[in-house]
Amino acid sequence: MKLLVKLIVDGTEPALVVEIATNEYWINAPEGVHAMMDYMYLRGLLGIQAGENNRTLEEILLSLLPSEERKEYKSQNRTKRQFAIMSRKEIEEKFAAGSPSFQDKDVLENIFSLEKQICLLPERSIQRLLRDVDDRILAACAYAFKEETRWKILDHLSKRRVAAIMEEILCGTLTSEKEVLESIKKVGFVISRLQEDGDITVLERVPSTSPEYPRSV
Repeated sequence: MKLLVKLIVDGTEPALVVEIATNEYWINAPEGVHAMMDYMYLRGLLGIQAGENNRTLEEILLSLLPSEERKEYKSQNRTKRQFAIMSRKEIEEKFAAGSPSFQDKDVLENIFSLEKQICLLPERSIQRLLRDVDDRILAACAYAFKEETRWKILDHLSKRRVAAIMEEILCGTLTSEKEVLESIKKVGFVISRLQEDGDITVLERVPSTSPEYPRSV
């Protein structure tokens, strides 16, 4: 996969990509599911390189999956599409139905601290921050935040990323206090790094439209 991505990013001709991939294939002699995965990597990346329609390419790759895995994929994809078209009210109802109840004082204090930091970031800085934080970490934070702070994050994401975050929260296991704490600290670290590098700015006071602080813990 890494080799194919490097070749395509470097602008290697498709025919040469196929030849190199074929050589690697026979040298490594993959079998069974690994052999099929190698072919799917090659076919998918060549399709992306050629600019094939996303929907068409998806159907081609799905035709290479066993029937049970194909059904599971389509089922998961339907769930993602449902999340992608949910309104803000519907999303908040989902959060309300599974709202966390954290007991650990350290977790609560870290949540409060990061919420305050988020509220001190201008929109451009929030957008810059979100580029360096993956969806699972954002999901843990969104799960823990108050509604107002949660939407300072979600409003700056694409519908696809919001759907991925909702799926992380609602289709998997409940986010643990430990994972929330680790995610909160990781985002705090990213904010500190970006601020030191001059990539983001931090306001001196919380805008009047933001949640009131402090919050009791």
